[in-house]
Amino acid sequence: MSADWDIAQTVQGPRRVVASPLPLRILEIEVIRHLVELRAVVFCGGGGGIPTAKVGAHQQGVPAVVDKDRFSSLLATDLNADALIISTAADAIYRSFGTPEAEAIRTLSTAEAATMEANGEFPKGSMSPKVGALCDFVVASEVGRGILCTPGQVLEALRGEAGTTLTR
Repeated sequence: MSADWDIAQTVQGPRRVVASPLPLRILEIEVIRHLVELRAVVFCGGGGGIPTAKVGAHQQGVPAVVDKDRFSSLLATDLNADALIISTAADAIYRSFGTPEAEAIRTLSTAEAATMEANGEFPKGSMSPKVGALCDFVVASEVGRGILCTPGQVLEALRGEAGTTLTR
């Protein structure tokens, strides 16, 4: 291990921690767009991707990991996607999460989501970035829907029968 690494203690032991900046642009977007137009299945931005900084005339990797939810939002926006689906362990976005009054929300406007975020309804390290990414996509998109659901609910969520759909 390098002496200049930031290390945090976790239940699994020591772990290196790095910054998780918001992506500003996707350098390879034209290649990705072309592959999508060819109907290829494209895997990109794994783990959010590796951020770079311009050094002179070149891009250079920096010790960080791009926020994967915001990367997905930016990618969906750049590709003019019909929907951004964040598939996660949570089956929906909840009001009063973690309390006996917890209530799954099926449809949520970006304004309502902003109010809930301001009121501390979304945990910072888990649901907050997901809801933020979905809201960014919905606001940037003309007709796109933001959906949060579990992997097994994707088709039902697209039909509005499961998960949470974010709207303008």
